[in-house]
Amino acid sequence: MDTSNTVNDEQESVTAVRRPSAAFVTVTWAVIGAIFLSYAGWVLVRWAADGGLRLMPQGTSRTSPTRIALVWAVHVFTLSMVAVCIWFSVRTSRREGRVSMLAALTFGYFTMFWQDPNFNYSHMTLNLNREALSVPTWGPYIMGWHGPHPELQREHILASGIIAYALSPIMVWAPWVPLRRFLRTRPHWGTGKTLSLIALACIITDLVLEQIWLLTGLYSFPAMSENWALFGGHWYRYSVFASLWVAATFLFAAVAMIERAHCKGTDPWLLAGSQNPWVRLLAGAGLCNVMMFIYIIGFNLIPAFTDGTMPADTPDYLRP
Repeated sequence: MDTSNTVNDEQESVTAVRRPSAAFVTVTWAVIGAIFLSYAGWVLVRWAADGGLRLMPQGTSRTSPTRIALVWAVHVFTLSMVAVCIWFSVRTSRREGRVSMLAALTFGYFTMFWQDPNFNYSHMTLNLNREALSVPTWGPYIMGWHGPHPELQREHILASGIIAYALSPIMVWAPWVPLRRFLRTRPHWGTGKTLSLIALACIITDLVLEQIWLLTGLYSFPAMSENWALFGGHWYRYSVFASLWVAATFLFAAVAMIERAHCKGTDPWLLAGSQNPWVRLLAGAGLCNVMMFIYIIGFNLIPAFTDGTMPADTPDYLRP
């Protein structure tokens, strides 16, 4: 009996089964992305038609020139780093001959910006700096949204806002690059150890980068828990529990997916089922918007476990 032909036939049948499965996964995420973007378009078009495309008044009389200069420096930094992310996205896509994972994530993370008002869906869990370029919130155009004082709420254009979401891939590559170098010297590590290390790296990355971003004064979390908080009692406090949530909902899946694909030398499972550029981009949008949606749900639960009191030292430019 010719076993080689039998083995080849079995391999071909397995491949035939896997291909539709991979295509189903990618197309499904692309459909989810299309649904999110369609709803976002419906929200933003109505918001714009009602006069939302205008700048909100900036500043307070008590804001120092140093703080204003810092805000504008962050604006410039944001634009520069977004340009870098786009450049690398295009470069990697050209090298691979298809939309790369970096490009899909850059596009996907950028499309999340429309969910920003949901941080204040029913309570104020996010305050934005009034010195930064901003537009009126489109929260009232999101189904069920009932945040406090919608006329005072704003959405940043650059700093920690619309365009800045395209920087989010940095939070994925920041833990993965050193992690990959570390794991390269430990090929014997099993899945459990690798995933545990990825989770720890994601937590540390968010804790460090989020705290740095908070210290710029671009935003604050007024209802943040004091439990295990860095700089507890101050407006720039940030809880370790928040980093755990960010790592679990916003970073872990992306970093683990990239690491697995790198080890196997294949496309990440999110994109493996299609070479169509639009399908791959929409799949990225689908995954990122789902992660953002779950992430924001957690932040809206914060007031249920805290007294929601804004720290006494919160500056005027971070008050609604």
